[in-house]
Amino acid sequence: MTREWDASTYDALPLPHEAWGAGVLDRLDLPGDGAGLRVLDAGCGTGRDAAALRDRWPGAELVLLDGSERMLERARERLGDSATYVHADLTRPLPDTVGTVDAVMSVAAFHWVGDHRALFAHLAAVLRPGGRLVAECGGAGNLDAMDSALRTAQRAFGIDEDPGEWCFAGVDDTRAELVSADLVVDDVRLRQHPIRLAEPDLLRRYLATVVLGGYAEPLADRFDAFVDAVAEAMTEPVVDYVRLELEATAP
Repeated sequence: MTREWDASTYDALPLPHEAWGAGVLDRLDLPGDGAGLRVLDAGCGTGRDAAALRDRWPGAELVLLDGSERMLERARERLGDSATYVHADLTRPLPDTVGTVDAVMSVAAFHWVGDHRALFAHLAAVLRPGGRLVAECGGAGNLDAMDSALRTAQRAFGIDEDPGEWCFAGVDDTRAELVSADLVVDDVRLRQHPIRLAEPDLLRRYLATVVLGGYAEPLADRFDAFVDAVAEAMTEPVVDYVRLELEATAP
């Protein structure tokens, strides 16, 4: 969660994340205009989903948390002083500035957290009784086809290991980790959502920013060539996403 991102390029891309975020908000389903409720966006990115939440529930108080300073800067540009911004790592206990909240939402973030047991324990610790956790992220089977292209490019560039840690969890493991955090599991499921990026330049920009960004710093001036190698190794211009969707409640 401490990886830095190219927030401006990320925000300019036509991302499937917007539809994923809308689904999270549909399931969050806050009452009224959200007045009196405090909501944590865990892994807020550039603030797109928080802004969409504010449009639906203008009375809600927002806390935006991310491990990337650049993402938080972009989120602040979008939402201004109408939210609380927290730079933190979800694998560690959350700082006091988060406080307690009535709901936690998260879109396309939890798969970057290697330890889901710690993640859910830290989120449960800030949820008020009856508070809801609604999230989606990459799940079991996510990017399996992409992984084959990535391994081909890694061999060509002499790369032995991935630059970061992620967790594409399954349904049973996720249920178990939620229960271990003393949360009541409402639902956990997997959903396939592949996206096709037929325009070559868009595919490369998407790969460089969203999928392969962790390689940018280690590879330095070889990064662009690495992205090209991954794109060329793909059997078709499809990013094979599988989404893990979950809802749980604090007792």
